[in-house]
Amino acid sequence: MKTADWDAPGARRVLVADDNDVNQLVFRATLEDAGYAVRITGDGRKTVEAALEDRPELIVMDITMPVLDGYDAIGLIRRSGTQNSYHPFIVAVTALAGKADEQKCLDAGADAYLAKPVSPDRLVALLQDVARPG
Repeated sequence: MKTADWDAPGARRVLVADDNDVNQLVFRATLEDAGYAVRITGDGRKTVEAALEDRPELIVMDITMPVLDGYDAIGLIRRSGTQNSYHPFIVAVTALAGKADEQKCLDAGADAYLAKPVSPDRLVALLQDVARPG
């Protein structure tokens, strides 16, 4: 499938926040193959800045990142979004795989949680379900 252009009208845009180079490559390949336009950030602060500037519809957020962790990044995006009517769908992805970890992600403001290693098919299916109208 052709890679979508981030700035094209109607592009399905996903911001991926992960500090691991291999994970970045896997997420990019998986999502671009599924037709999404993808931007990558490697720390929580840059993720918040990119989210508020670019306003992607979907965010895949690693929890353990430098500068600002995923919990705090999600919280900042949610608080800022309340002020400017921006509410992206945020999927928390993390190697922290306990039930309490999942709940902490959801309490921070994530809409969904996936434990690493993330199944590419499961991630794409989740994002496609969210993007469906109605």
